[in-house]
Amino acid sequence: MVLFRKEITLTDAPTKATGHLLADSRYILHVNGQRIQFGPAPSDPRWPEADPIDLTNLLRPGKNVIAAQVLYYGHGDGTWPLGRPGFLFKLNLTTAGQTTDLLSDGSWQTQVSRSWPPGHYKRWYLRALQEEFDARLYPYGWTESSYQPDNHWTSPEVFDAPANIPALSVGPPDYQTDLYGRIPGTWFTERSVPLVAENLVPANSLAEVVTVRWQRPVTEYFEFVTPNAFAIDRNNPGTVDTTALSWEGTCTESAAVALTFSFARQSVGFPYFTIDAPAGTVIELMVQEAHRVGETGNKALLNTKFHSWTRFTCREGTNTFETFDYESFRWVQLHIHGTGGRVRV
Repeated sequence: MVLFRKEITLTDAPTKATGHLLADSRYILHVNGQRIQFGPAPSDPRWPEADPIDLTNLLRPGKNVIAAQVLYYGHGDGTWPLGRPGFLFKLNLTTAGQTTDLLSDGSWQTQVSRSWPPGHYKRWYLRALQEEFDARLYPYGWTESSYQPDNHWTSPEVFDAPANIPALSVGPPDYQTDLYGRIPGTWFTERSVPLVAENLVPANSLAEVVTVRWQRPVTEYFEFVTPNAFAIDRNNPGTVDTTALSWEGTCTESAAVALTFSFARQSVGFPYFTIDAPAGTVIELMVQEAHRVGETGNKALLNTKFHSWTRFTCREGTNTFETFDYESFRWVQLHIHGTGGRVRV
C-alpha cells in the first residue's frame, strides 16, 4: 500500500479542474481530507481504463492537497490476473484564465504505509487482498493541508516511458514473473462504465452478541481454521443498545466478543464502524450472505464459507475503520479481542 501526496497552492479557485487517474491495482482519491472516489473498474491489464476526475468544486484558494492511497495486488489472483505497480495522474487546471497541467511526476511525495504489511498470502482464490491494518502506524491527517510530512516520505520513481502506456509495459523487470521490456499493443482507454454511485447504508439491527471463549490462540484459528478452537457463551455479553446499534463491554485475548449486524438487503460496498478501545485491541471483520441467529457451535462466527476477513488493530481512543476493498454482504460481524479494558462500538 503506497500513499501518494501532492501539495498545490492556488491564488484563486479554479474555473475548471478535470482530468484522468489510473492506478495498478486500486486507489482511493482524497482532496483536502475528503474522500472523492475509488477505482479503477476491472479491465484487461493490457488496455487499462483510466477514470475521469473533476475537482473543479473541490480545490480552493491557498494550499490544497491531492492524495491517493494506492494498492498493488500482485499476480495470479482471481480479481487481478496481471499487472505492475503504477500510478498516473493528469489534471488540466484553469485558474484566472491560465491553464496548466498537474501531472504525476517527481514532485509528489510517497510513502509505503506500514499500517498494511506487504506481501500477505491470500485466504481465498477469488480474494486478491488479505487486509490487515494497524492504526498505531498510520500517518493520520496525511490527506489534509495542515499535515507536515516527515522523513518517512520520499520521492516516487518516475518511469522513463510514454505516459499513454500502462505500467505493465514499462519499468524494471518484475521480480515474480521476470517480465520486462515494453509489451507491444498496450495502451490506456477511457473508462467504459460510469463511476459507482455511493450511498451510506446503516445496519438494520445488532442481531446477535456472543462471548467467544478461545481454547487455542486466536491468530492460529484465523490462519488455519483450527478445529475445536473456541466455545460460544451467550451469557453476560455486555451492554447492548439496539436503538443506537452499539455495544459496550470488555474483552480479552481468551474471552472475545462477536457482534453480528444485519442489513435490510444484500449490499456491495465498504463496511465501516467506529470503536473506542485501548491501544492494541484487535477486530476481525467478517462478512456473509446468510446467518442463523442463535445457532450454536462454531457457526456462531461468520467464518463459515469464505476464509476471508479483515483485521484492524486499534490505536488508543476512538478509531474509525473501513475496509479498503469492497465487500458483498448481508451480515457483518466484528470479532473483538485484545488487551482488556472498556470497549465501545
